[in-house]
Amino acid sequence: MPVPDWLPAWRGDYLPAIALPGGSPTGIWLPRRSMPEHQRLISDLLPTTHSLQWNGDRMCWTFANRHFLNVTRQLLRRNKRIVLGREYNPDEKCNGACRHARLFECTCSCQAKYHGGGRWMSGWTTVDEFDTRYRGAAWHWMIFTLDG
Repeated sequence: MPVPDWLPAWRGDYLPAIALPGGSPTGIWLPRRSMPEHQRLISDLLPTTHSLQWNGDRMCWTFANRHFLNVTRQLLRRNKRIVLGREYNPDEKCNGACRHARLFECTCSCQAKYHGGGRWMSGWTTVDEFDTRYRGAAWHWMIFTLDG
């Protein structure tokens, strides 16, 4: 499958990717896989395949945001590194509601680093971070590996 235009390369290569846009379903893309392989491998990560849908505009599979953390954890266990992108609003001030949140969804200027005290990424090590813009939106990308 071709690389989606929203996905940045990291050190000249493409990693398995999770993208959490503000207000849209989570996107997922795997490198060096055919369309049927994508569907099979991603379906294995979800508790039900009912939420898995192809998004032709974004050129990736999408699933309900409620599965974001579970799928991301599983993807990280199966791969040495992954890239995780989050859409954010640089003008939205980070505040106590963000820092004390229990859920993982965040679009404020902290780029989810302080969201819920960072508990949503517990057990993961950040290898690298960078920002991009896509269709006028600001995105923050983090390269993760498992702790230890």
